[in-house]
Amino acid sequence: MIKKSTLFVVVSLLAGGCIEPDDFGPEGTYTVGTRATVKAASLEYADADREPYQLQWYADDAVDLYYAPTKLWTTYARTSPGTDASVAGFSAEQEWEYGRRSHIFYAIAPSRALSETSESDPSGLSLELAETQLVSDGIEKYMVSSALAVVKESSGEKHVELQLFPALSLLDLELSATSDFVLKTLSLTTVGAGTGKGLTGPYKLDAATTTVNMRTTTGNSVTLDFGEGLTMEKGKRYQARAVVLPAKLAGVNLSVSGSTSKSSLELSACEAADLKPGTVNKLSLSLSPGPIRQDYTFNVTSGAIGEEANNKQLIYLGANKTQSTAVKGIRIAESKVDLEYESGETKSEDTFWEAAAPDWIVLSQTSGKGAADIDVMVLPNLNPLKKDRVETTTDLSADGTANTYLVHAPGTYRFDARVMGNGDAGVPDGAGFTDYNGSEIASAALSGGVSARVLWQECVSQITDVKYDGSSIEFTTSDHVVPSNAVIALCDAAGRIVWSWQIWFTDELNTDDVIVNANTNETAVAQGLNRFSLMDRNLGAMCRLDGDATRFPKKREGEITVIQYTDESKTIPTGKSFTTKVYQHGVASNSYYKPLCYCGMKYQWGRKDPFVSPYTSGNWPAFVRFDGDNNEIARIVTANGGFGKGYGITIASGITSPDTYYKPNSTVHWMDAHNYDLWGNADGNKVDAATNARPYGMKTVYDPCPPGYKVPTIDAFTAFSTTWVVGGFSNGYFFRAGSSDTAGVFFPAAGEINSGGSLGSMGAEAYYYTGSVTKGSNNSHQLQIKNGLVNNNNNTGHGNARPVRCMRETR
Repeated sequence: MIKKSTLFVVVSLLAGGCIEPDDFGPEGTYTVGTRATVKAASLEYADADREPYQLQWYADDAVDLYYAPTKLWTTYARTSPGTDASVAGFSAEQEWEYGRRSHIFYAIAPSRALSETSESDPSGLSLELAETQLVSDGIEKYMVSSALAVVKESSGEKHVELQLFPALSLLDLELSATSDFVLKTLSLTTVGAGTGKGLTGPYKLDAATTTVNMRTTTGNSVTLDFGEGLTMEKGKRYQARAVVLPAKLAGVNLSVSGSTSKSSLELSACEAADLKPGTVNKLSLSLSPGPIRQDYTFNVTSGAIGEEANNKQLIYLGANKTQSTAVKGIRIAESKVDLEYESGETKSEDTFWEAAAPDWIVLSQTSGKGAADIDVMVLPNLNPLKKDRVETTTDLSADGTANTYLVHAPGTYRFDARVMGNGDAGVPDGAGFTDYNGSEIASAALSGGVSARVLWQECVSQITDVKYDGSSIEFTTSDHVVPSNAVIALCDAAGRIVWSWQIWFTDELNTDDVIVNANTNETAVAQGLNRFSLMDRNLGAMCRLDGDATRFPKKREGEITVIQYTDESKTIPTGKSFTTKVYQHGVASNSYYKPLCYCGMKYQWGRKDPFVSPYTSGNWPAFVRFDGDNNEIARIVTANGGFGKGYGITIASGITSPDTYYKPNSTVHWMDAHNYDLWGNADGNKVDAATNARPYGMKTVYDPCPPGYKVPTIDAFTAFSTTWVVGGFSNGYFFRAGSSDTAGVFFPAAGEINSGGSLGSMGAEAYYYTGSVTKGSNNSHQLQIKNGLVNNNNNTGHGNARPVRCMRETR
């Protein structure tokens, strides 16, 4: 008779419910005869030529059962050998709790009485492995099961029927050695993102006439300890077998490690399997002795990734640089190990490392081997717009085309790229409008485009992908979209820009501010010619008010850690690591950055494309922009221009170089010659005798405002004065929308980009452009505000870049 095994496995499984209602009486407990029918495991190889392992039951076998509700153990004795050696019946008197419809059972087989244990939960028992089981005797199958409790009645007597089924699998290891050595330990570790409990349970190793039955389990790693050691000879095969709990390990690897009498084993890895109940999983492992000495070197340095003091944190819009010009990142000069073997051989190898950081710090690579350069980028320190992505592609031009489109949430968007601006209605007869080639146009049809790209974006990682299909441009945003602006360009085959569009990421706009101007003419009032609906914020602004900017985050700090590991699985660190701090500015109450959030973009008169404010300071990080690949580019690009200067700057110049600021050079215009129709109100200061109103103007293809809006007429501002304000001057004025308005509409002192290309007067003064000009004049009509001064029709030059407050197209 085969000697009965004394190895044990414990596991818990929850029964799904009773086949018939329990009938144990009204209350308390009930002692009743219970029968268990147990079918032995039949573990089969996938290879049909291999004989399945079978378990045979014997007359003195028994099964232990633990019934959780009453916390009682019962040992079930064998009652009938039967004709099938793999099936046995067991019975005992078992105490049951009344009224239970579902039960948890812990069954252990073959049995060893455990009822005297002080442990109330057998899943926490400490089991000892006893005597050896030789390979020549066959492999025992250890069953662990759950069963339904079903009350049966036979001849007027009630009893409980249980049926237990096998729930284990077997890991069959075939070991070989690349040289002669003494094996001391062998460890298996699951590596990856698989699910399940992994490798667990008692293990036994059979080798010739020697079996070692000692193991330790830590987390997802199991180590076999060979005591005095197992002498392995090169060319021979050895077997180790492990009983394992059901586990899904598909998609992960098993990392193999261990030690010999003189060194560690060389690390290796192999694919794991889905360990299903009732299966044998065969795994072949070739073991090699490792070095007797390992000296690790980890040489890592970093540039200053922001500094805590002296206002040198990284810019809140996201950046790779600090105030200085050096590229910032982490340099791993070397990550290696020097090895020495028993034979005297020495060698040096690159070793593995892994980098980690908070999610707002983006690393160009987070793992590798040997030397590397890790670029560091921080995401914008701004409150994101709506977090939920728009699931379907949104057509931004569905309600009309324009040169600016608003985006309020992350997602994928498209717009019509076959038309300039607002289309044919924006090309007045005889206006001398041209395309990017300088050819005069009679329609707004676009031609020549073959590809699209992000020309620039204020914040990193806002637009992640751009496509052009011949008629539409489609772009996709990241999941972290913040208030900011970007420009997408359509290019011809030579790479020249055919047209470009501003993408304005902002919260959904509030209801328009309806401004009632000073015109009391009865005809004008009756026709609504004294009322103007203005956008609630400056064009391109990140937020509406000074108070809105205070809700943006304050500065933050994070930490980047790089750890060196012994192997590719990155489970065993060498003890060497590198850590550096990262500091980033916030907005909140920051007097330097906060005004930029509500002042908006700047526009040269007659041009459709925005310019960011080139804000600079000797004490704060300089602003930058980013291209579509998140490379830093200059905050502003300038070139010489100016009225009558002879630089030849034309409409086409502005189209092909939308991000180039043509310096007026102290003249009245950025172009070499005037075109009074660019923003559609060439006679904008001409007063109608019947209505006392000035022309409303038309929207042209060069108008920068989004669908439904246009550059305003000067009449929108004629009520504004220092007596028509709410409160005092504070980075701007709150103007009354009407005589009874007590809240006011905020017009920030947004400053301007001056004739030399520098930012001036931020927080102190602003000129708000209109489309209104006096044809033949060198000037245009603008709203001027500064502390103690409001000029609601300032007739001055229009070469500098200034803010725009868009007006609703229809009254």
